[in-house]
Amino acid sequence: MVAVGSRGYNDTTVAHVTTSARVSRSAFYEQFADKRDAFLAAYADWGTRFFADLLRAGEQAASLREVISACGEVLVDRAQREPEASRAFILEVYATGEPGREQREEMLRLGEGLFDALAADLQARYPDVGPPFPLAGLAVIGASFELCAHVLRHPGDRGLEQVRGAIEDIWFLALTGSSDVSRFPSGPT
Repeated sequence: MVAVGSRGYNDTTVAHVTTSARVSRSAFYEQFADKRDAFLAAYADWGTRFFADLLRAGEQAASLREVISACGEVLVDRAQREPEASRAFILEVYATGEPGREQREEMLRLGEGLFDALAADLQARYPDVGPPFPLAGLAVIGASFELCAHVLRHPGDRGLEQVRGAIEDIWFLALTGSSDVSRFPSGPT
């Protein structure tokens, strides 16, 4: 992921990958058919770990606002700690063609599932909150990815903290149908 995020998918060679991973060329080809195969395996692994981190952060939070804030923090932290891998995950996957688009769809579905679970939990705790609009989870995850992509493409334009605030606002609005955070206590949900 780092090699691809640093150079771009098209400019990354198997030699770049093996050097970055500190493995021999023969070891690489024992595991993967080609560069795309290796990238898509790394993409799926990185994305699965990312969404698992989001889930863990949400499970440890005590209120809706804390859940959304914790998830925003994971997103920003990951982009700060792993900018190359984040860039590869959000932007470079498109360069792999149809297999990459399919992998990205799978990651969007993982995110959508997390959103839907949070929405169901919210509805159970706050009966006056209606269900999210159709495809809200997909819209929120897609918007979150796009906001991060903007920062990765234009690092000086808008900071990650500003993007984090926008992501949190989008999640809150999509989950509750309201931008009034005072309706939801900051204590346990």
